[in-house]
Amino acid sequence: MYKKRLLIAPILASLWSLSANAEVLKGTGIPMTFDAGYGVKVNEGSSLEREWVIVNDDDFPIKLTEILPKTRYVDRNWIFEVTYAVEVSEPISAVEVRFIPFDVWGNKDRPLSTTIIKDMPAGEIRKSGKWRILSENAAVEHYAMLGYIAQVKLESGAILKADSSAVVDAAQQFSRDFTSGDLSAD
Repeated sequence: MYKKRLLIAPILASLWSLSANAEVLKGTGIPMTFDAGYGVKVNEGSSLEREWVIVNDDDFPIKLTEILPKTRYVDRNWIFEVTYAVEVSEPISAVEVRFIPFDVWGNKDRPLSTTIIKDMPAGEIRKSGKWRILSENAAVEHYAMLGYIAQVKLESGAILKADSSAVVDAAQQFSRDFTSGDLSAD
C-alpha cells in the first residue's frame, strides 16, 4: 500500500524555489501510525502522515530525487531508516548525503550523514541508511525528514559544498529557530 503511494508522491510533490540556486521538493511518506512489532501499534489513531523535503543545489552534478524515511524498532533499538535515490548527471568520486529529522512539534534531531566513496557514472543510484535513535520519544514523535546533498567530490578532485542558506530556509518551515549551526553532522 505504501509503495504505490511513494511512487505517486514525487509526481504530486510540490516544487518551489527558495533561491536562484536551489530547488525544493516536498511530499508525504508513510503514516505516523506504525507497527513496532510484538503487537504494539505506535501512534494508533493518528491521521498524520510523515513529510519529507528535499533541497537540491542546482550547481551540483547530483540530485537527491527521492527519500523514504521510516522509524522502526529492530533488535531492541529504535532506528531511522532512510531509503533514497540520487541522480548523477556527470561522473563523481564521492558524495555526502544528510538527513535532518524533525518531530511533530518542529524540534530537530541530530543530522544523519552518509557518505558514498566510489566512482559514480551518470545515472540513478538507490541506497539506504540506518541510524540509531537515541530516545523512544524521538522515535515515536518523528514527523518529517529534510534531505540534501551536503558535499560532492567531482571526478576532477574539486569539492562542492551545499548552499547552507537554502537548506536553512527549508528547515525553518518546520523549526523557525533552525540555523546553519544546526546542519553539522558532527
